[in-house]
Amino acid sequence: MIRFAYLSLMTLLISLLAPPIMAEETMPTEEQWQQYLNAMQPEKNNHARVVRNVYLVVKPGHEEEFIEIVTEVAIKAIAKTGQPGPSLYRMTSGEYDFLMIWPMPNDYSTLDWRTTEADIQFWRAMDELFGREKTVNSYNRYNELVVRTKVEYASQIAPAAAVD
Repeated sequence: MIRFAYLSLMTLLISLLAPPIMAEETMPTEEQWQQYLNAMQPEKNNHARVVRNVYLVVKPGHEEEFIEIVTEVAIKAIAKTGQPGPSLYRMTSGEYDFLMIWPMPNDYSTLDWRTTEADIQFWRAMDELFGREKTVNSYNRYNELVVRTKVEYASQIAPAAAVD
């Protein structure tokens, strides 16, 4: 499973990072190939918005408790930090119960970190707002309620349509 995930990630990275070799699907000549290699330049993506989508399955019958922990504890602590927090959606179809959409820096830089400065600010805000006991209990209960998650990352390529 881990090998498959690694290979899938590598395939995704290669497809996203590697520019097309030729407009045609023919094999380039040696000269064309060398010209292509010599002309390559680093090119940064210009993402309008990057998000982390977290799909969650919650223990049956505990959906309201989950919502309360997220909205009354976690989101309040995130708001105290001044960092952008997630949007929480209840799924109406599919295999997941909830979707949290987290805004990210537009360059995926947080993926380089195991613990970010924002993470530290969040835990300190939790402690300030709720104290050690409620912070630890909320964290533990959240983890007990969440049965399964799936995380995906997305880059916005077009703005939302304007509605009159």
